[in-house]
Order: sequence, then C-alpha cells, then structure tokens
Amino acid sequence: MNLAAVAAQLSDGWKGRVLADFGCVRMKLFKADAVGLAEEMHSDWDEAILMLEGELVLELDQVPMHLKAGDFHLIPRGVRHRILPGCRGSFILLDPEPLA
Repeated sequence: MNLAAVAAQLSDGWKGRVLADFGCVRMKLFKADAVGLAEEMHSDWDEAILMLEGELVLELDQVPMHLKAGDFHLIPRGVRHRILPGCRGSFILLDPEPLA
C-alpha cells in the first residue's frame, strides 16, 4: 500500500482512515486540514504521530512543536495537545483509544 497515494484520496476536514489494528493499538492515516484540531487530553493512553509529508505544529501543554515529513513524536498520556491552524500534509496516528 502506498500511503501517500491513499492520503491524497482522503477528503479535507480531518477525515482519517483506519489502516490496521494491532492488539490494542489502532493505526490511522490522516490528511491534515488547515483549520487545525481542538485541544484534547487522554488520561489513559499515549499517542504517537509519524509525519509522512508536509508539516504541522503540534502544541503540547501550550508549547509548540514543529513536525515535518519523517518526524515522529510520542504524546504522553495526561498532556493537553492540539494541532494549530495552518498545517498541511499527512500523518500516521498510533493510539490505543478504546476500539469500538
């Protein structure tokens, strides 16, 4: 599977696609939207972001972190985070969010 090609087919507006479930971890592909994402916090699990292409600004407890293609970052549980407006590109999100 070519992830860049799959991401290019995703609509705007933070519509993601679940690629796989590994035990209790879900692997999702997202195409970033310039609007950004509202702040959230997970008290029970960590998340990880792997940038495939483009760039975004991830804010962790109000501290901005610039991520670009190839960058990986672990978001620890209990840390408030959001994606600031103005981003573009695609990324993989790994999280053990309770599977429905």
